Amino acid sequence: MAEAVYSVKNEMAIRLTDILFRRTGICTLGNPGIDAIENIASIAAKELKWTKAMKAREIDSVLSAFDTMKE
Repeated sequence: MAEAVYSVKNEMAIRLTDILFRRTGICTLGNPGIDAIENIASIAAKELKWTKAMKAREIDSVLSAFDTMKE
């Protein structure tokens, strides 16, 4: 969780995909599960002042990225 905060505050990450796939090692080994994704999204939403709709779009974007990887 601290890595997510660090990536927003110090590495200028503004997208959940950036946080999960590039700035932290959270998704290096694949999908960490919806609970982990939602927890990180909640942290990012608080730091970046996302609305509920923005948070939902960011989560959908991450899940779509995993679907794309399957193909």
